[in-house]
Amino acid sequence: MLPPDKACMKESQDFLLVEQGAAGFLINREQFYASLYLQDLKPLTGTDDDSRRYCAGTIDFRDEQILVYDLDRRLGELFQLEADPGLSIALVADVSAFSEKARQQFREMAEIKAPEVSRNTVAYRIGSRAEIKNLPLSQVKLIPAGLKELLRSKGVYGCRFGQEIQIYYFVDIEKLSFGLLE
Repeated sequence: MLPPDKACMKESQDFLLVEQGAAGFLINREQFYASLYLQDLKPLTGTDDDSRRYCAGTIDFRDEQILVYDLDRRLGELFQLEADPGLSIALVADVSAFSEKARQQFREMAEIKAPEVSRNTVAYRIGSRAEIKNLPLSQVKLIPAGLKELLRSKGVYGCRFGQEIQIYYFVDIEKLSFGLLE
């Protein structure tokens, strides 16, 4: 997310537009620094439990093993959408770019649930129907006041009305993933 004083200065922003079923999602391009086709996903070691239901496994990336958070599944459950059966992409994010609270929550969760993974990097699994696009910020509408608190608690900050897909939700991947740990 951009600080309010910087957001007002920009007229456009790079977003990743992700299509999943009948919905679309906007992810701020600044929240990840790399992407790759997801292959060779390794299962997590240890026991399965409900708190790891969004942990898809691990991948090797730049000589580290990193946790892959299943953003596709999270969005599918949140918006009642079918998962994309095609290829998947991993968006790679630097955990240090997230809030102090989120960094601490991720590191504590990783220590307990997935001790083999890096504490500095995380990947997000999404379907391959995605593209980076520069959009005028005037096209991204804020959520109405009556729904704002509920949706922000789930990581949804705004929306954009499209053509083929009627609505794109502006989501914050930090809040979608680490907000679950609160």
